Amino acid sequence: DFNYINEVLVWVFITHNENTGLYKLNIRSRGPVINEIAAKYSGGGHKFASGLRTMNREDVDNLLDDLNAACKEFCESRDKNGSN
Repeated sequence: DFNYINEVLVWVFITHNENTGLYKLNIRSRGPVINEIAAKYSGGGHKFASGLRTMNREDVDNLLDDLNAACKEFCESRDKNGSN
C-alpha cells in the first residue's frame, strides 16, 4: 500500500481498455486535495480519494501534470509552515 511510503503523497492507478479507448483513473492522496483536480476532468470523489473516466489520453497527461503541481504546492506549503 502506497499510503505507508512517506515520500509518496499521491498515487494513481490507470487502466486503459484498448477495445473502447476508455481510461479509468483511481487517485489517492495523503495530503494534497485531489477531488478538485478530478472534477476539472469530469471526475469526482472525496478530498483524498477520487477518480475519473476519459477517452482522451491528453486528459490523462494533463491530470498527471496537475497532480504533480498539487504535490509540489503541498510540500512548499508544508515546508513554509514547518510541518512534516
